[in-house]
Amino acid sequence: MGAFYITGVHSFPGVWRLNLLSFTPCFVPGVIAYILCRRVQPRVSAFLWPANLLILVLVFLVRPGWPFAWIIALAVGVSAVFFKEQPNGYVNATTHNIAKYSYGIYLGHTFCIWAAFIFLNRFPGYVEGLVFAVLIMAVPIISFTVIERPGIRVGKHIADLLTVTPVGDTLDTERVRSVTA
Repeated sequence: MGAFYITGVHSFPGVWRLNLLSFTPCFVPGVIAYILCRRVQPRVSAFLWPANLLILVLVFLVRPGWPFAWIIALAVGVSAVFFKEQPNGYVNATTHNIAKYSYGIYLGHTFCIWAAFIFLNRFPGYVEGLVFAVLIMAVPIISFTVIERPGIRVGKHIADLLTVTPVGDTLDTERVRSVTA
């Protein structure tokens, strides 16, 4: 997909409008990680995860650019499944909520800044700040509920369709019921 974009963007008129293709390789590693997490047992300490990310950021900074960003995104997606979950429940809950709404913050922050500080520029600063604070919380929640959650469900369904379960791995439901009863 990325190779098509690199070659096609200059070869075919109007392809530049499909620039979403240039970001596809950045999202595919998430699908790969989702599939791998069902097959890989995490063995590396959670405390090494920040070091892993730092190393990948530093490697990217040596050679920044889209094609290399795709490789780094793939490395993040593939390596994530090897790290154990962080044991602190409070940290997990906090980071879960940040991650849950981060894409909505990313997509909506420009609108929130425009609405609060440009559109309402005749209002006092505290009104602008209050509107910004409300919008920067509301827009990600709304976008998650209306756009992301349904998209995640579709992605999960597609990933489940692409995941082949080996014949020997199917559970005998009668055996499971008798053991758990």
